[in-house]
Amino acid sequence: MDIGCGLCWSSFEFSRNTNAKIEAVDLSPNLIALAKRIFGENHVSYSVKNVNDGFNKTQKFSAIVMIDVFEHIEKENREAFTKSLKNFVDKKFQIFIICPTVDHQNYLRQNNPESLQPVDEDITQE
Repeated sequence: MDIGCGLCWSSFEFSRNTNAKIEAVDLSPNLIALAKRIFGENHVSYSVKNVNDGFNKTQKFSAIVMIDVFEHIEKENREAFTKSLKNFVDKKFQIFIICPTVDHQNYLRQNNPESLQPVDEDITQE
């Protein structure tokens, strides 16, 4: 599952380079519609969903990927969201959470603030 897939480039690459079936989830219906037109639906299924609303899935996944998404989940909702992930992962699973570094975010704030997305807070390893 690719949570917060955006244009679904990562979902497409995962499907192209593995035999896995990928579920791509994003809150933007426009990005999901565009992804379907660009990449098609071979090995990728798409759904429009705001991750802050939680998930109600019966399907189990062996991997969850979140690329530049976790920092957009409100801090007070992160623990509940993280715990909800266990409801739809296999017994053996991996979760990949990729966040922009604080240094990168600070660089953008100083040098290219128009390229920033709304970020709830900087995420550190701690």
